[in-house]
Amino acid sequence: MLSKVDTIKQKILEEMANGILKPGDALYSRHQFMKRYACSRGSIDAAIKELTRDGYVFSRQGAGTYVAELFPRTEEITRVYVVENFRKLYTADDLTYTSYIVSEIQRSVPCFLYRADEININLKNIVRPGSAVIWVRPSYDKMLLMDYINSAGIPQVLIGRRYGDYDYIDTDVGAGLDEGLEWLKNNCGERIAFIGIKSKTDYPYVAERQIAFYQKLIEKQMNIPPAWLHVHAFTEREQDMERTVDELFRSRDDFPRAIYVDFCNIITRLTSMIDKRGFKLGQDYRLLAFDYIKDLAGMPGVGMLSQRHRLMEEKAAEWAVSAHKDFKLTIKPEFLCWE
Repeated sequence: MLSKVDTIKQKILEEMANGILKPGDALYSRHQFMKRYACSRGSIDAAIKELTRDGYVFSRQGAGTYVAELFPRTEEITRVYVVENFRKLYTADDLTYTSYIVSEIQRSVPCFLYRADEININLKNIVRPGSAVIWVRPSYDKMLLMDYINSAGIPQVLIGRRYGDYDYIDTDVGAGLDEGLEWLKNNCGERIAFIGIKSKTDYPYVAERQIAFYQKLIEKQMNIPPAWLHVHAFTEREQDMERTVDELFRSRDDFPRAIYVDFCNIITRLTSMIDKRGFKLGQDYRLLAFDYIKDLAGMPGVGMLSQRHRLMEEKAAEWAVSAHKDFKLTIKPEFLCWE
């Protein structure tokens, strides 16, 4: 949630952006603000003080406060903030992904790394002219913060996500699936089993992947027998996987030779369960996974659509020193397979 001061700032900035408050217009009186936004005098004073500091409004002694030129940011970015969805406890793996991008940007401008659940307390630093923000795989609940930052005219780019009209650097899901499904079709025929997770806000990319999968399936004239379609919430992961494997591999006469899995967290355990039932990966069936699964790398019959995270980082570093206009980029994942 935004603080009361930040909420007031956002409302004022949005009225400026929408032309309700124009350059040179006087702001409302403190009493009008209090009535309009149902807030205290102290919150109004703090919000206007910060807007004045950052050049969005200016005061005339004894005459009130007025709207300055909209979004007084300089075209030159003077600081970049990278926001990562770290877990509560930092680990070496958490820091690996963002260390490269931060070090690259530091070559040109100061760059600061924030954890997503700590960003609220740093908004005063971010919402200032000359700032730019790079979001690394943001969750859907950060949209409110993005909107607030956007209301101040601060450029933002999202890595690995697409929301609204924000700039993004994301994986070209369709192109990756096109190549991966062609590999399965050529080796296993037109029938395929699909194992996926139900779409929810915790996994905002799932719906996009599943829509692209069904589209490519139709284009390639492949089909999923009804009994081979398994989409679960995986809240009871072990039980859901056991039930799925039992239904797919109950018979030696009719089992899937091709499987696509869009939820990489279950794949290692899933292949182990299938193996215990006497079906061998690479011999009896092939499996396509969206993402890189280290434990299965090099195993016969495995195909992976490995997202090119390092290239995304490089493009984000380029964005940080660019004009920040309509930067919408998709990158085809690297298809890896072992026969």
